Amino acid sequence: MLKYISVFIILLNGLTFAQDSTDVEEESMTEIYNDFTFAFDQESGNTDHVSISGGWSFSLNGDIGSFKDTEFMMSFNANKATLSGEEYANDYGAHIQFDWMANGVFSPFLFGDQSADISIGLKNRTNFGLGAKQRFGKIFSVSAAALYENETTSIWNDEIEEEIDSVMTFPRLSVRPKVKIKLHDGGAVIDYRTYWKPKISDFKDYLWENELTLSIETFEESLTIDFSFTHKFISRYKNTPVLRSEDNWVITDYEYDEDLDDYLPIYDDDSKYYKDTDTALSIGLSFSL
Repeated sequence: MLKYISVFIILLNGLTFAQDSTDVEEESMTEIYNDFTFAFDQESGNTDHVSISGGWSFSLNGDIGSFKDTEFMMSFNANKATLSGEEYANDYGAHIQFDWMANGVFSPFLFGDQSADISIGLKNRTNFGLGAKQRFGKIFSVSAAALYENETTSIWNDEIEEEIDSVMTFPRLSVRPKVKIKLHDGGAVIDYRTYWKPKISDFKDYLWENELTLSIETFEESLTIDFSFTHKFISRYKNTPVLRSEDNWVITDYEYDEDLDDYLPIYDDDSKYYKDTDTALSIGLSFSL
């Protein structure tokens, strides 16, 4: 479920340092990039709200020893937010990937991910996998990977009235079509990719993620405007509703109980379960140096 849609300008987003180094071999070049992002938002008075987010990414493009035309990537991002002292967002994600022959028609790769997100009850999701990407023309490509996944999810147990951890380990498949269009000599870039990630043992249990990014250069090449939209769907929460913690249930009214001689809360049934869909929209500025 989308907790909020945050539309803001990040004053420090994408402070990029680029370094080029030439190998001993002629016409061999390696490019190294570091990107840093940070955003802070605070409101007080009638609204008590604090939001902090940030991230870092590292990429190395070029030749690494005997591996030609490679791309090595690492990234980390985190987000935390509270409203009236109550935490409603706390998530992070880390990624590492080694892509050999990254700019070729066919490219094998290795990767690993770790993430957590309390808004969907995800305490930990760790996976490692290998796959390959196939290009079809200049703007379209498809990648597929097999991965091993370990997932820990918090689930409310009504019988014992406690939150318990559900731990699962299983193989998963990931298929990702991607469209990337560059306009006006790279002055505008449209990047859309969709991920379909079913369990290998049960294709009806899958994750579906969509990412759309639009980057537009301004009058300065180092300054771009970035629009991004993400959509995430969890079929398990759709097919088999999963209870959230009782603390997150929304009270709509109270009713008097004669046996207990007390007023008991009436909860909104829809708020008791994790939603199957999350969306997010953001607008920001990127600076490159």
